[in-house]
Amino acid sequence: MKYKLQFLTSEYLDTILSWRNQDRIRKNMYNEKIITMEEHQQWIQHILQSKNDVYLLFFMDDIPTGLVYFNRINYKHEHCYWGFYLGRDDAAKGSGTIMATLAFDYAYKKLKMNKIYGEILAYNLASVKFHEKLGFKQEGLFKGHIKKDDKFIDVYTYGLLNKDWYEFQRPFILNDLVRKGIDVCEDSCSC
Repeated sequence: MKYKLQFLTSEYLDTILSWRNQDRIRKNMYNEKIITMEEHQQWIQHILQSKNDVYLLFFMDDIPTGLVYFNRINYKHEHCYWGFYLGRDDAAKGSGTIMATLAFDYAYKKLKMNKIYGEILAYNLASVKFHEKLGFKQEGLFKGHIKKDDKFIDVYTYGLLNKDWYEFQRPFILNDLVRKGIDVCEDSCSC
């Protein structure tokens, strides 16, 4: 199987909107309302013009499978926020790990980031576990940070340094993928 990342283009407008509006994806976002096509078009125009946002489509055998993004990119301090989701319900086991591996290599090597950080809604335990598997460390907790359905939700903050990814976690992740029969090529990003 071939894996790659490529820059998001308006060609995939309908695909991304259908993913963004899936219940399983919306429930883990800050804003979980259904997104209209007009709102989606405005959003995509904004990110395509932004110098501080990079959105990448993840492909498996040339089939769009997920989206990973880096935003709030601070080139001076070399850090950025990240987010992701697998749009396809039938994505193979390990797809998220492959997507993250390719994405981190892009952020650390091409964007020259020192740190990637993420925010996770406290009830999203699968995402907490995933971040920890990737080597992220919890750095903070925003108590009652967002409001959903008239309830205030805590948000965890996690961070991953470039040196920790390359010295510790990346070799472990790649070995685990190889053991499962998955080969992630070094040149899988067509960005």
